Amino acid sequence: MKNVFLKCGIAVICHALRRKGIIVKYDNVFADLKALNIFKRQAEVELEFERIGILCKEIASKEVELEYCTLQIYLQPKTLVVAVKLPYNFDLKLEVKKEGCLKVLGFELRNFSLETFKKVFANNITSTFIRKMESSDRININASYTHDNARRFPRISYSIQTTEGFSITPSVMHMDKSYILKLLRQRDHLGQHYITMADLPVKVWKTIICTEDPMFLLHNGFCDVTLAMALRKAINSRRLSVGCSTITQQLIKNAMLNSERTLYRKAEELILALLMENYYHVPKMDILEAYLNMIELAPNIYGIEDGARFYFDKDCRELGIIEVLALTYAIPRPLFFHEALENKSVQLGQNIYSYISTFYPSLIKKGIVEEDEASMKQLDGIMFGHRFGFLKMY
Repeated sequence: MKNVFLKCGIAVICHALRRKGIIVKYDNVFADLKALNIFKRQAEVELEFERIGILCKEIASKEVELEYCTLQIYLQPKTLVVAVKLPYNFDLKLEVKKEGCLKVLGFELRNFSLETFKKVFANNITSTFIRKMESSDRININASYTHDNARRFPRISYSIQTTEGFSITPSVMHMDKSYILKLLRQRDHLGQHYITMADLPVKVWKTIICTEDPMFLLHNGFCDVTLAMALRKAINSRRLSVGCSTITQQLIKNAMLNSERTLYRKAEELILALLMENYYHVPKMDILEAYLNMIELAPNIYGIEDGARFYFDKDCRELGIIEVLALTYAIPRPLFFHEALENKSVQLGQNIYSYISTFYPSLIKKGIVEEDEASMKQLDGIMFGHRFGFLKMY
C-alpha cells in the first residue's frame, strides 16, 4: 500500500514540475519508504527507475536519459540529502542544509570520468574536441557552498582528486593558441586586424582584465569567488544562473561551443577551461591574446583593434584610458551598446559615466594609470569617431 502512495506522490511531483517547465518521464519505478517519523519530520525514501528522462531548458537543450537509476532521499528538519546511483559506476550526492542564517550546499561526485559525462549527456555535446577525446581515469570531486548573513561574500571550497593521475587519448589531440585561433577563424569570430600582446599597450589589456576578470592571472580556469556570487544570486532569486564566466571560459565558449544558456553548456565550458589551463597548460598571455582578438564589440566587429578603429577611428596604441573603459563597457553588451550609441541614448551616457566612475579609481590604485583628477572632473562626454560623434554623459 505504501508503495502505491509513493508512486502517486511521484506522479503529483512530476505534474508540478511539468507546470514549471521541467518534464520528467519514467518507466517501471519501484518506491520504498524506508523510514518515516511525522513528529520529528524525518523520512527516508528510495526510488529505483528502470528508465528516467529529464527535459529542462535551463539544464540542457535536449533530453537527458538515464537507465537503472536509483535515488535515495533523506529528509530531516532543515536538511535534505539526495544520493543518486547511476549505471555508469559513479555516485552523485547533494546536500542542502540551513541553520539560522547559515546556508550550506554540498556536492559530492565519486568515480566520475569524461566517458561517463559523454554517456550521460550524449545528446547535448556540442564540442568536437570532447567528442573525440577519451579518458577512463576516475575523478572524485567534493565541493561546498557556504553563506551566512554575517559575511559579505559567500564561500566555495572544493577538492579534485584522481587515483592514478589523468591522461587523455588520443595523445595527438592538443589545445593551444593556434588551435583556438583556427576555430575562431572558421566561425568568422576573429578581428580583421590581429594584434599581438607585444603590440598592445599594457594599460589596455590590464584594464580589460580589471573589468572583465580581475582574478585572471591567479585562477586556474574558473574563479570560485564569482561562482559563489552567481550561486547566491540563483538561490536568492530561485532561478538558475549561468553567468560568472572567466576570460578562459568566454574564449572556450566562442571558439568551441554555442551560446545556449544552460547548465550543461556551462559544465562543458568549465571542463574545457580546466583542461586548457591545467592539462594542456596554455599560457595565460596566449589565452588573453586570443580573447582580445575575438571579443565582439559591435555587429560583425571582433577584436579590440577592430573595435578601436570602428568606434574611435584610432588603433589601440592611440586610445586614452577613458576610451578604453568605454570599449570595456561594450564587451558584455555589444549589440545594445552599438544601437544605443547610434541613437545618442541619454541612458547610455549616464551608464558609461557611472561605469567609468566605478573602475577609474581602481585603475589608479593598481597603478595601471596615473592619477589625473581633471580627467574625471572635467569629463562631460566622450568624442567617438566620425560614425558616432560626441556622446554626452550627464
